[in-house]
Amino acid sequence: MISTRNREFKWHFRTQPLPDELLSSWLVRYSTGMIMKLQAFTTHNLGQQPQFWTNDVDRTINTSLCSTLGNASDIAPDECKNTTLEAFSTEEV
Repeated sequence: MISTRNREFKWHFRTQPLPDELLSSWLVRYSTGMIMKLQAFTTHNLGQQPQFWTNDVDRTINTSLCSTLGNASDIAPDECKNTTLEAFSTEEV
């Protein structure tokens, strides 16, 4: 498997997030489409640590993960950020 770390690489299977879909659901669909186990997908293709899934992945997204997902799947960074709960927040700070 070719890692996306430190280079731009387009995945052969690409899927857009569905309307109102959260990041965790989108990643599950991605790993299924790429015929990979979820943890292997996030570790090898997204460069995340195995502990990635012990956190609330839907709460927020770091910029490196958003950049990797955006580059590999041909989506804009805003689309990637819209898969988090932050996008649904109505609080004004």
